[in-house]
Amino acid sequence: MEAGLIRSAEMLLRSGSVVEAELTATLAKCDGIGHHLTFVVADTLTKLVRDIAGTPLVLANYVTDPRAMICLISVLHAVLRFTQPEKSAGFLPPDRVIKRVRLMCRQHHLPDRCGDVFAFLVAEIFEVFRELDRVLAPPLVRKPANAEILRRRIRHFFRAVCPELLTYAFNSLKLSVCMKAMLGGCFRMSPKGKERFYAVLKQAKRHARTLAAVNDAHRENTLLAAALSKREARGEARGEAAEAATQEA
Repeated sequence: MEAGLIRSAEMLLRSGSVVEAELTATLAKCDGIGHHLTFVVADTLTKLVRDIAGTPLVLANYVTDPRAMICLISVLHAVLRFTQPEKSAGFLPPDRVIKRVRLMCRQHHLPDRCGDVFAFLVAEIFEVFRELDRVLAPPLVRKPANAEILRRRIRHFFRAVCPELLTYAFNSLKLSVCMKAMLGGCFRMSPKGKERFYAVLKQAKRHARTLAAVNDAHRENTLLAAALSKREARGEARGEAAEAATQEA
């Protein structure tokens, strides 16, 4: 359990770093054309990334079976695969995608609420890329060549971050479950394990843009885990020091 928890923290850090790097590169392209465009694209992509990554963690409140959490990630993967906005001609009609997603939710025995939320996410993805196509046109972008460069960059961004968002969502779910188990006394980490776990989460906290681009629940989850592991590690260190002092006396 301890090794799995540390691995989840490391995967959060790695995936968050990739998302941040891709977002930075995309906004740098926008800066080359105009800062006014950067603000629009930054807000749009940040909200989309936040909603995609946050959907499974939010919906986890509606399920109790741990296997259902894996199902949530599977459905999210299907949502991203069916929409394929990174391919200019790859869109299925939104209503067909929504039907597929709702069917998957029923096949996985997920609550109806999950189907509703995933359907909303599908609609949002389609709408975001339609809106970006409108943004990448006069008067914000006057040159067709510049507009095409930005379209390709945004599609590349989405293609690159989707796997990382799935990884981020899964490991954040796993982190949430494990921390609840730890709080419930189901298992304990070794002092060295807690030190390593806290060090990784402390690094993850430094990625301000990534934490801003993921759902609030992910951020609170990460911050709580870091605070808890730090508190536990300090508590054990004080206990060991007190025991050593008693033995010397």
